[in-house]
Amino acid sequence: MMGIAVSFCITVYNQSELVKRCIDSIVAYKGNNIEIVISDDGSTEDIKTLIEEYHDERIKYYVNSVNLGHDRNIVNALSKANGKYAFLLRTRDMIIPSAIPLIIGAAEKGQASYITGEAVNQEGDIKIRYSKSMFKKGDEALEANFKLFIHPSGNMYRVSDLELSAISSFLDENNVPKDGFIVHSLLRMQLALKGNFRLISPAIWIYADTETSTDKAVNRSANGKSVYDPCLVEKRFLYETRWAKQVLGEYYYKAFFRLVSMYLDLVTWGVKLTNADKRTQKHYGYEAIPFSVSRERKRFRIICDKEYVQIANSIDTNYKRRMGKIFLKNSTVGAVKYLIRKCTYGSWLYNKLSVVYKKICIKL
Repeated sequence: MMGIAVSFCITVYNQSELVKRCIDSIVAYKGNNIEIVISDDGSTEDIKTLIEEYHDERIKYYVNSVNLGHDRNIVNALSKANGKYAFLLRTRDMIIPSAIPLIIGAAEKGQASYITGEAVNQEGDIKIRYSKSMFKKGDEALEANFKLFIHPSGNMYRVSDLELSAISSFLDENNVPKDGFIVHSLLRMQLALKGNFRLISPAIWIYADTETSTDKAVNRSANGKSVYDPCLVEKRFLYETRWAKQVLGEYYYKAFFRLVSMYLDLVTWGVKLTNADKRTQKHYGYEAIPFSVSRERKRFRIICDKEYVQIANSIDTNYKRRMGKIFLKNSTVGAVKYLIRKCTYGSWLYNKLSVVYKKICIKL
């Protein structure tokens, strides 16, 4: 009997039409070396009947007795995977059917703990493109972790390398809320020390652009806050730094400063951009808030200092030097990047520039 090479894990909460579209993109492949794992987080829509209408034994449907939220539902979906690899998808995204043999081929080679691939948007335009195909376990893979596209969809994990119980314990012990939106980052960081990272081209999946979406996000915050609210972004930074301390060992300090740089950009210029964008507001169901980049930059520096003292007991000269460079870059280069993004956000040019920028970054 043929073993399951890939479990396509789809986390679901309502959005029946999008669920069907996502499943349709996978069942187009007729081989028995895949399965489709549906983890329904307590939908009010009749997802079960939708699944039954496929009459496809490769589709495994699980419904949670209580609503777990984004992160814990991902963990639940991955825990049900019987394949050698688990390919994670959110409802809005899709697989390119003709690319499934390529995905299976990468899984059957089994040379990586983590696999991802290039993506197109709904119009077929390149959304994510990479110029390298492999990063070696350890330093290379960890550096790639901070440069690769960050998103729940499009990630394929070697199931034997996943430590889902450790992830679950971390989420619970740190009281990560339903709108934590962090687990996919934690998984990839841990896998950097488990094996190589492999990137597949040409495109293997379809990314539904938030900037041009017309649907309402199911992962919107219950209290009307943006998922990009600075307080939530700050919390994600703390979750990631604490997870890094727990799993990275000697690589932790390098990871800390990379996380500072990444989250500083997100919590300043990233928040400023999304805070004012009407399309993103409509998608996530929030209103713009008063926001100051300089004030948030100062606030984030205090958070970083406090976190570092927890690790190193004091603020040393090396820390001050490295932080000075990071914050100077944010206030100069970051400002220029913001202006470019602001002028092109949601347009075809923004998409093209994002692709070029990511391709340059991943070469480094």
